[in-house]
Formats: sequence, structure tokens, C-alpha cells
Amino acid sequence: MARRLLLLVFLGWEGWWLYQYVSRPIPDEEMQSVAAIACGVILPSALLALYLIVRVGICLFRSGRKIR
Repeated sequence: MARRLLLLVFLGWEGWWLYQYVSRPIPDEEMQSVAAIACGVILPSALLALYLIVRVGICLFRSGRKIR
């Protein structure tokens, strides 16, 4: 249940920033585009990378392996 909720929140977040990116006024306000790209692509990618690093670290810690 928590994963479904997290997925819905993530999809809502991405949808919001996609809307912001597509509906920006012409002439383009650069900061709106930068914010849409940063919050719609860079931030989720960084959070995913952090999640994967923590997940691998926990798996390594539990298995007792040492990183060389």
C-alpha cells in the first residue's frame, strides 16, 4: 500500500512539472524551464540514486561483506 501511495505521489509530482514545462509562457521565462527540468528530472534521479546506494549498502551490511 505504501509503495502504491509513493508511486502516485511521484507520478503526480512528475505530472505537475511536465505541465509547468509545457505550459510556460512565450516568451519563455528561463527560470520556469530550469525549475521544471530540475524538479522533474534531476531531483527524482538524485533521489533514485540515493535510494539505490542506501539499499545496496544495507544489503552489503546485512550479508557481512566488506567493500574493498
